Amino acid sequence: MLVELHDLSGDIPDQFDLTVKMGLRGYKQPFELKVPVVKMAGHTVLTSEETKIYKGESWKIAAKIDISPITTHLVINIADKYLQKEMGFDLADHEGNVLESHGGHVYHLEGEAAKSYDAFPTRPKSIIVKPYLDRGMQEKQYIPELELVVPVPENPEDESK
Repeated sequence: MLVELHDLSGDIPDQFDLTVKMGLRGYKQPFELKVPVVKMAGHTVLTSEETKIYKGESWKIAAKIDISPITTHLVINIADKYLQKEMGFDLADHEGNVLESHGGHVYHLEGEAAKSYDAFPTRPKSIIVKPYLDRGMQEKQYIPELELVVPVPENPEDESK
C-alpha cells in the first residue's frame, strides 16, 4: 500500500517509524504495524493560476502539482464549485502521454479537488492539466479551453512557483 502525506506542517524528522494500530474483530489486542518513513529527495512543487474563457464566461483556475520520484499529486481549484464536482482531471506530459491515476477518484475538498497519479517515467518539459466532464461509463469529454500547461524546470533543485 502506498500512503502519501501532503502539506505537512511542524517539525517532522527526515526519518522515523510510524506505528499503526487497528482493532480486528475477534481479537482483544489491536493489530500493530510499524512502518519506516523516509523523506524522499527529488521533490518539486509547481503552481499555476490562470483565467480561461469557457462558454463565454471567465474562469479562474489554480493548480498545484507536487512531483516526486514515486507519485504526482494535483490539487486544483476552479471558481465554479458545481462544475468542478462534475469534472475529472488527467495529467499529461509535453508529448501528450497521460499518467495513470491512483484509484481513479477525485477527492473534492472545500473549494478544491485533489487527485494522485503515477510518477512521470522521465522528467517532462511541461505538464498539461486536462479537465474533462466525468460522465460515468461514457468516454471522457475533455475541455481544451480550461487546460493548463505548466512548465517544469530542467533542474529538479529549482522549485517553480
